[in-house]
Amino acid sequence: MTKCLTVDVGPSDVQGETRIRRSVLSAKRLMSSPTDDVKTLYDVFNYSVKVRPNLNAIGYRKVVKIVEEEKEVTKMVGGEEVKEKKTWRFFKMSGYHWLTYKDAKAVVDSIGCGLRKFGVQPKEKITVFGATR
Repeated sequence: MTKCLTVDVGPSDVQGETRIRRSVLSAKRLMSSPTDDVKTLYDVFNYSVKVRPNLNAIGYRKVVKIVEEEKEVTKMVGGEEVKEKKTWRFFKMSGYHWLTYKDAKAVVDSIGCGLRKFGVQPKEKITVFGATR
């Protein structure tokens, strides 16, 4: 038997719409956090580690193969059609690999320790940049 974690709330007769569903923990009002001591994103993460340490948290896929395909495309340049060759890249990806919440916590804490070692102070802002092609 499956335990239902949500309940119907609000009006039931709105034409073309289904009823609103809320968590059984907050059927009367919206919650801003699962418990009173959860205030930050890091708190949310730690709460998740505590209540579901062995469930999948972060999934990633690896690039198995890069396929390049060259095609001729037609563009309008200065009101005239111009043909040019363009190379398209497609990525063949693996299936998902998963980190549990417990394993993800080890990674998150390691990154945090590294940032502190580089001199980043609590509540200091950082920018994460990743180049794309």
